[in-house]
Amino acid sequence: MVGALLMVGTGGTARAQAPVVYGDGSGSVAPVAPASGSDATTITDPQQVAACLCAESAMRNARAEMLMQHQKYDDAINRLHQLNDQVTSRRDQVDPSQPDQVQAYRNLVAESERANALVYNHATPDYDAAVHRYNDSVATYNSTCAGRGITPELRAQVQANLYCPASHSSTTTTTTISPQPSP
Repeated sequence: MVGALLMVGTGGTARAQAPVVYGDGSGSVAPVAPASGSDATTITDPQQVAACLCAESAMRNARAEMLMQHQKYDDAINRLHQLNDQVTSRRDQVDPSQPDQVQAYRNLVAESERANALVYNHATPDYDAAVHRYNDSVATYNSTCAGRGITPELRAQVQANLYCPASHSSTTTTTTISPQPSP
Protein backbone atom coordinates (compact mmCIF):
# COMPACT_ATOMS: atom_id res chain seq x y z
CA MET A 1 0.00 0.00 0.00
CA VAL A 2 1.30 3.44 -0.90
CA GLY A 3 1.06 5.96 1.88
CA ALA A 4 3.15 8.54 3.59
CA LEU A 5 4.43 9.36 7.02
CA LEU A 6 2.69 12.32 8.59
CA MET A 7 4.97 15.01 9.91
CA VAL A 8 4.09 16.44 13.28
CA GLY A 9 4.49 20.04 14.41
CA THR A 10 5.16 20.41 18.11
CA GLY A 11 3.94 23.48 19.91
CA GLY A 12 5.33 26.06 17.54
CA THR A 13 8.52 24.20 16.75
CA ALA A 14 7.74 21.86 13.93
CA ARG A 15 10.24 19.05 13.68
CA ALA A 16 10.02 16.46 10.98
CA GLN A 17 10.29 12.98 12.38
CA ALA A 18 11.87 11.60 9.21
CA PRO A 19 11.75 12.45 5.55
CA VAL A 20 9.23 10.52 3.55
CA VAL A 21 10.94 8.09 1.23
CA TYR A 22 8.91 6.09 -1.22
CA GLY A 23 9.97 2.85 -2.86
CA ASP A 24 12.52 4.38 -5.22
CA GLY A 25 13.69 7.02 -2.74
CA SER A 26 12.68 9.88 -5.01
CA GLY A 27 9.75 11.14 -2.98
CA SER A 28 7.42 10.33 -5.84
CA VAL A 29 4.44 8.08 -5.47
CA ALA A 30 4.62 5.02 -7.64
CA PRO A 31 1.54 3.76 -9.45
CA VAL A 32 -0.37 1.34 -7.30
CA ALA A 33 -1.15 -1.97 -8.91
CA PRO A 34 -4.40 -3.60 -7.85
CA ALA A 35 -4.24 -6.67 -5.67
CA SER A 36 -4.28 -9.79 -7.80
CA GLY A 37 -7.79 -10.90 -8.60
CA SER A 38 -9.35 -7.84 -6.98
CA ASP A 39 -10.71 -5.03 -9.10
CA ALA A 40 -12.63 -3.57 -6.14
CA THR A 41 -9.73 -1.27 -5.27
CA THR A 42 -8.91 -0.24 -8.85
CA ILE A 43 -9.90 3.28 -9.82
CA THR A 44 -11.66 3.21 -13.17
CA ASP A 45 -13.17 6.71 -13.28
CA PRO A 46 -10.82 9.09 -15.15
CA GLN A 47 -11.87 12.00 -12.92
CA GLN A 48 -10.91 10.04 -9.80
CA VAL A 49 -7.61 9.10 -11.43
CA ALA A 50 -6.98 12.78 -12.20
CA ALA A 51 -7.82 13.68 -8.60
CA CYS A 52 -5.35 11.08 -7.32
CA LEU A 53 -2.63 12.19 -9.72
CA CYS A 54 -3.16 15.79 -8.62
CA ALA A 55 -3.13 14.68 -4.98
CA GLU A 56 0.21 12.94 -5.63
CA SER A 57 1.56 16.11 -7.21
CA ALA A 58 0.29 18.27 -4.35
CA MET A 59 1.92 15.91 -1.87
CA ARG A 60 5.27 16.07 -3.72
CA ASN A 61 5.08 19.87 -3.91
CA ALA A 62 4.17 20.17 -0.23
CA ARG A 63 7.02 17.86 0.70
CA ALA A 64 9.49 19.92 -1.33
CA GLU A 65 8.26 23.10 0.33
CA MET A 66 8.45 21.48 3.77
CA LEU A 67 12.04 20.36 3.15
CA MET A 68 12.98 23.85 1.95
CA GLN A 69 11.42 25.43 5.07
CA HIS A 70 13.16 22.84 7.24
CA GLN A 71 16.50 23.86 5.75
CA LYS A 72 15.73 27.54 6.39
CA TYR A 73 14.72 26.68 9.96
CA ASP A 74 17.90 24.70 10.56
CA ASP A 75 20.03 27.48 9.07
CA ALA A 76 18.34 30.08 11.29
CA ILE A 77 18.75 27.92 14.41
CA ASN A 78 22.40 27.24 13.63
CA ARG A 79 23.07 30.94 13.10
CA LEU A 80 21.33 31.78 16.39
CA HIS A 81 23.38 29.20 18.29
CA GLN A 82 26.56 30.47 16.67
CA LEU A 83 25.81 34.06 17.68
CA ASN A 84 24.75 33.08 21.20
CA ASP A 85 28.03 31.19 21.61
CA GLN A 86 29.95 34.28 20.46
CA VAL A 87 28.01 36.50 22.90
CA THR A 88 28.79 34.11 25.75
CA SER A 89 32.47 33.75 24.91
CA ARG A 90 33.07 37.48 24.39
CA ARG A 91 31.14 38.69 27.44
CA ASP A 92 34.06 38.24 29.81
CA GLN A 93 36.58 39.57 27.29
CA VAL A 94 35.03 43.03 26.92
CA ASP A 95 36.95 45.79 28.66
CA PRO A 96 34.28 48.23 29.90
CA SER A 97 36.80 51.08 29.68
CA GLN A 98 37.19 50.52 25.91
CA PRO A 99 34.20 52.07 24.07
CA ASP A 100 35.04 50.25 20.83
CA GLN A 101 34.92 46.86 22.56
CA VAL A 102 31.69 47.75 24.35
CA GLN A 103 30.09 48.88 21.08
CA ALA A 104 31.27 45.77 19.22
CA TYR A 105 29.78 43.61 21.96
CA ARG A 106 26.48 45.54 21.85
CA ASN A 107 26.39 45.06 18.07
CA LEU A 108 26.93 41.34 18.52
CA VAL A 109 24.11 41.17 21.10
CA ALA A 110 21.82 43.09 18.73
CA GLU A 111 22.65 40.69 15.90
CA SER A 112 21.89 37.76 18.18
CA GLU A 113 18.54 39.34 19.10
CA ARG A 114 17.70 39.79 15.38
CA ALA A 115 18.60 36.14 14.75
CA ASN A 116 16.37 35.12 17.66
CA ALA A 117 13.48 37.15 16.22
CA LEU A 118 14.03 35.55 12.81
CA VAL A 119 13.84 32.06 14.31
CA TYR A 120 10.73 32.66 16.39
CA ASN A 121 8.83 35.11 14.18
CA HIS A 122 9.56 33.65 10.75
CA ALA A 123 11.53 30.40 10.47
CA THR A 124 9.53 28.45 13.07
CA PRO A 125 6.03 29.52 11.97
CA ASP A 126 6.94 29.14 8.28
CA TYR A 127 8.25 25.63 8.86
CA ASP A 128 5.28 24.72 11.05
CA ALA A 129 2.87 25.95 8.34
CA ALA A 130 4.73 23.93 5.69
CA VAL A 131 4.50 20.81 7.88
CA HIS A 132 0.76 21.36 8.28
CA ARG A 133 0.30 21.79 4.51
CA TYR A 134 2.26 18.59 3.95
CA ASN A 135 0.17 16.74 6.55
CA ASP A 136 -3.00 17.97 4.86
CA SER A 137 -1.80 16.82 1.44
CA VAL A 138 -0.85 13.39 2.80
CA ALA A 139 -4.21 13.05 4.56
CA THR A 140 -6.01 13.97 1.34
CA TYR A 141 -4.01 11.45 -0.68
CA ASN A 142 -4.37 8.71 1.93
CA SER A 143 -8.11 9.20 2.34
CA THR A 144 -8.93 8.96 -1.35
CA CYS A 145 -6.09 7.24 -3.19
CA ALA A 146 -3.77 5.17 -0.99
CA GLY A 147 -4.07 1.47 -1.63
CA ARG A 148 -6.15 1.93 -4.77
CA GLY A 149 -4.83 0.79 -8.10
CA ILE A 150 -4.70 2.69 -11.35
CA THR A 151 -4.02 0.74 -14.51
CA PRO A 152 -0.97 1.99 -16.43
CA GLU A 153 -3.14 2.58 -19.52
CA LEU A 154 -5.66 4.76 -17.68
CA ARG A 155 -2.85 6.58 -15.85
CA ALA A 156 -1.15 7.41 -19.16
CA GLN A 157 -4.43 8.47 -20.75
CA VAL A 158 -5.30 10.83 -17.88
CA GLN A 159 -1.76 12.19 -17.54
CA ALA A 160 -1.69 13.16 -21.21
CA ASN A 161 -4.11 16.03 -20.55
CA LEU A 162 -3.83 16.44 -16.78
CA TYR A 163 -4.25 19.91 -15.33
CA CYS A 164 -4.01 20.31 -11.57
CA PRO A 165 -5.23 23.54 -9.99
CA ALA A 166 -2.75 25.35 -7.78
CA SER A 167 -2.58 24.07 -4.25
CA HIS A 168 -2.74 26.30 -1.18
CA SER A 169 1.00 26.40 -0.68
CA SER A 170 2.93 29.59 -0.07
CA THR A 171 3.86 29.81 -3.73
CA THR A 172 1.05 29.86 -6.22
CA THR A 173 1.78 27.53 -9.09
CA THR A 174 -0.12 25.33 -11.45
CA THR A 175 1.12 21.81 -11.83
CA THR A 176 0.99 19.96 -15.11
CA ILE A 177 2.16 16.41 -14.76
CA SER A 178 4.00 14.90 -17.67
CA PRO A 179 3.60 11.20 -18.34
CA GLN A 180 5.92 8.93 -16.41
CA PRO A 181 7.21 5.68 -17.88
CA SER A 182 5.25 2.71 -16.66
CA PRO A 183 7.11 -0.02 -14.81
